[in-house]
Amino acid sequence: MNETVISKRQQHIINLLLIRSYGRADIATWFRKTYPISKITLIRDLNDLIEKEWILVTGTGRAVKYQLNEKNRMFLPISLGDYFSEKSNIRQFAGESFKETVFKRLYKLFSAGEMQSLSEKLNKLSQKKAVLDPNIYQKEIERITIDFAWKSSRIEGNTYTLLETEQLIINKKEAEGRNKEEAIMILNHKDALNYVLNNSGIFRNLSIEIILKIHSILIKDLGVSENIRSQPVAITGTNYLPPKNNKLLNEYLSELLEVINNEIYPVSKALIAVCLISYLQPFIDGNKRTGRILANSILIANDIIPISFRNVDELEYKKALILFYEQNIISAFKRIFTDQLIFSNSNYFRI
Repeated sequence: MNETVISKRQQHIINLLLIRSYGRADIATWFRKTYPISKITLIRDLNDLIEKEWILVTGTGRAVKYQLNEKNRMFLPISLGDYFSEKSNIRQFAGESFKETVFKRLYKLFSAGEMQSLSEKLNKLSQKKAVLDPNIYQKEIERITIDFAWKSSRIEGNTYTLLETEQLIINKKEAEGRNKEEAIMILNHKDALNYVLNNSGIFRNLSIEIILKIHSILIKDLGVSENIRSQPVAITGTNYLPPKNNKLLNEYLSELLEVINNEIYPVSKALIAVCLISYLQPFIDGNKRTGRILANSILIANDIIPISFRNVDELEYKKALILFYEQNIISAFKRIFTDQLIFSNSNYFRI
């Protein structure tokens, strides 16, 4: 669905309906306390949201109720600032368990217009390799590897700086005062991306074996189990709890792969991979890292420059994922993902 512009008032209505359905009188009462508007303005805003297919109206007369249009839930234009505001109570009613319906909702993530716009901004790796001096091409691969290993590790709490990461990857020099595990995490990212670059053909269709392989590279020497977990995990910053049962995890992982492999558009495939692996959390640790590498493996397999995430705001990244966990709303993360994709395609292999 195309993203549409909504007003601050309409954003407040959507935020309210994230909690439950409300009658117009209830919505008006809430607005009188927090964001005073006239009855006519409220009716106009509600009708506009109905026309844009963000909300639905049911019942008649005094029994009229407004609710979110679940068909378009994934794309709801939610403000991360509003959702995570200390003044907001939306998250008190957030989902705390995995929803199987997510598999059926992850389709048509990009409109024809969005795909056309992106295609004009994306570069083919093979074309860059054909026109660049081999040494220059390899230097750019090295640069994107360093940036990706640094930022992906930073998202996980790694304290290495970008310059320290460069020294580690190029000169194998560990930074003073850092944990050994931080250096291992970064070098594992480098090895995982190298594995993808050297075996790009196998990533056109993902399998459980491929996911396990990528995860095993990422968690090597970090004391983490390589297998699909058989015990519960919790996620910092949210009450959402991924599935506990090992049998269910394997079933969901198979469904996840079916959704990814059935998707035709490579950018959608990559977006689905990073979100669903993070949402399902099939491993004890290393899930989000695995998701990011898998997303890049799909892009590389489709001859698209991978994402380094170099200039992403780590907190915004985490908030956007939590919004997906709690509400199955992908819009905020989709914006971050596409912005970073465009950034990578405009900042690497420019020579």
